[in-house]
Amino acid sequence: MKKSLIALAALATVGAAQAQSSVTLYGALDAGYSDMSKTVSGVKSDQQAFTFSNYTTSRWGVRGTEDLGGGLRASFNIESTITPDVMASFYQTGTTQTNNVNTITASAGNGTATQATNFGDRAAFATISNASGTTVGIGFASTAVRDITLRFDAAGGSRLVGNLLTMDAQLSSNRATGLAVAQKLGSLTVRGGISQNNSQIAETAGTVKSRSGFLVGFDYAQGPVEFAYARQEVKSTTVGSGNTGALDSDAKQTIDVAGASYLLGKAKLFASYANIKVEDAKAGFQNATAVTSTTAALFTGEGKRNFYALGASAPVGKADLFATYSAGKIDQTLNTSAGIKRDMTGYTVGARYNLSKRTFGYAAVGKTKIDGTSGNTNELKVDQVTAGVAHSF
Repeated sequence: MKKSLIALAALATVGAAQAQSSVTLYGALDAGYSDMSKTVSGVKSDQQAFTFSNYTTSRWGVRGTEDLGGGLRASFNIESTITPDVMASFYQTGTTQTNNVNTITASAGNGTATQATNFGDRAAFATISNASGTTVGIGFASTAVRDITLRFDAAGGSRLVGNLLTMDAQLSSNRATGLAVAQKLGSLTVRGGISQNNSQIAETAGTVKSRSGFLVGFDYAQGPVEFAYARQEVKSTTVGSGNTGALDSDAKQTIDVAGASYLLGKAKLFASYANIKVEDAKAGFQNATAVTSTTAALFTGEGKRNFYALGASAPVGKADLFATYSAGKIDQTLNTSAGIKRDMTGYTVGARYNLSKRTFGYAAVGKTKIDGTSGNTNELKVDQVTAGVAHSF
């Protein structure tokens, strides 16, 4: 009898262990002061204000895990923006995308007030993982392109002006709805994923394929060395209205991004590179966005842009000092059939002061510049001086 009771208790314990789950509410709030100016084609706009999300995006989320037994674990994550980023008004490569093409726009969301956002606008996905290092996820989530861009930024994946990679919306805001798989093999993690959004209003009209594609990549970490690479290819095909079946566009965007870091004593060195290429199979396709003082179509039509960033960070007492220099080139069509080539440069210098494990103060200065097409036509300059406090919970 006693043995039977012990056996039943053991089974009950195993069942309870298998059913163990946890749900956590988390988030971050960044508030501070920002003095920022943007000059487009000689026309200057300024903002001096107490703002949110100067360094890191203010956000909140909920995540949970459940032990399924046998080495299997299920998890979910839903994350939402608390307030718009101050950079929404000063984005280097814009927050909007048409046919996989970027535009620079002056937005009303300038980070000075909290606003309601869609629940799960940053992430909404579920995963299954096993003891052998395999993880399968489905839903809306950050891609390896975004993760690498932020991971190898000397400022810690910040929203500060100066790093051309983290300021590029196609890299730092790269998220996708689809299926992602990762396999850990010792110091190496191999990644892959697919996204698909096919729809058809009628046989010959409507969006046939929108942001459908694949991603492959890998991470390597051993001792003081870390390295990662990812390639993403996304295609969007749009059929014109009417019954002609003619293509409005047949655009493909390809992104290659790589990053590396090396721990040199207490200091850490960073390097990253990205290449973004836009192709359109429809001959003569052009994006006709007008260039004005408030809207600068700096990246429209076919072509490519590539840039690199070099940086370093070092602890000094409770402070972490960081600096980044970045440069690149644009070779893309600008509202005409002629190609436009321009240079880009940027820098960031700043410090974080760690008040606790969850709270830090920060101060930084940064600048980016994109050369004009002739004189200062379509030239873009962004300058920033900012300081604030960020707290995570």
